[in-house]
Amino acid sequence: FRNAIINGNFDIWQRGTSSTNTGNGYFTTDRWGTAAVGGSGRAVTYSQQTFANGQTEVPGNPKYFFRWNETTAGTSYTLKEIYQGIEGVQTFAGQQVTFSFYAKASAAITLPVLSIEQFFGTGGSPSAFVLTTITSSVSISTSWARYTYTFTLPSISGKTLGTAGDDCLYLYFNLPTTGTFTFDLAQVQLEPGPIATTFERRPIGTELALCQRYYEKSYSQKYAPGTAYNVSQDGEGVYEGLVASSVPLGALWEFSVPFKVTKHRLPTVVIYSSMTGTAGKIRIYGGTGSPQDKSATTPYYIGQHSFVTGLSSGQSIANNNYVEFHYTADAEL
Repeated sequence: FRNAIINGNFDIWQRGTSSTNTGNGYFTTDRWGTAAVGGSGRAVTYSQQTFANGQTEVPGNPKYFFRWNETTAGTSYTLKEIYQGIEGVQTFAGQQVTFSFYAKASAAITLPVLSIEQFFGTGGSPSAFVLTTITSSVSISTSWARYTYTFTLPSISGKTLGTAGDDCLYLYFNLPTTGTFTFDLAQVQLEPGPIATTFERRPIGTELALCQRYYEKSYSQKYAPGTAYNVSQDGEGVYEGLVASSVPLGALWEFSVPFKVTKHRLPTVVIYSSMTGTAGKIRIYGGTGSPQDKSATTPYYIGQHSFVTGLSSGQSIANNNYVEFHYTADAEL
């Protein structure tokens, strides 16, 4: 594919379509993280926004765009940013690259800087990261416009990679650190060469699979993780098993779960009850004493392809009970 950005069209939202989390990390749209450093007291909402049918300001009939709505600026922040990690620091190294995107704001704002970081990973003795400024002082108006920038990434000749396999490029949109604002972003593309070509739209199933290399969930795409959502609702996305004989107190019941897509690295796995959406719980139903939540084991034997979980020590389950749970697996850069 030409475009090294995954989910640049903001079609995939596995974690949910809105968040007011003021911490740093991944909260809504796939592969896009947000961060704020050095201050306190801000209030912000990250959300999925829908284009009007037939609009022509952003070509290609995109469905969604990403919105950062800063309603309280807070104080003493030194950095606010949107970012994406692109797997492999070798990507475009020593090459001419073109970066393009569509953006608008509720009132005219200036983005302090757009930049890209060559991060050589962790573990061992990796080289220090190299930060390249793409451009500074980007004026964003109240109407959708395309912004394009061509630059050359430094060579990585003589550099040393870390041993953890997490080297990457980090692409950064730095946002205003003071004042309130709404910033909208669509159709982000990073491609080799000196020309910003038409935005590359991949099949939605392909885009989802690319996202799932870094994050996947058992939930149907329409349900956010932590939702109370079981097999009786629409029969998809939940892991279920039947216990054919009683599991005595203190014994271990376990379930091996294959991932939909091989992960970039060993992920962090969280189990959720399908009955209540509670993390670390498994739903028991269909027999004596059901339905109820029981404690799950901390997921173990976690690999890039699968993991194992089950009832934790000290739990019991009766004959012909069903067990049911959801999971998320996070391997983001």
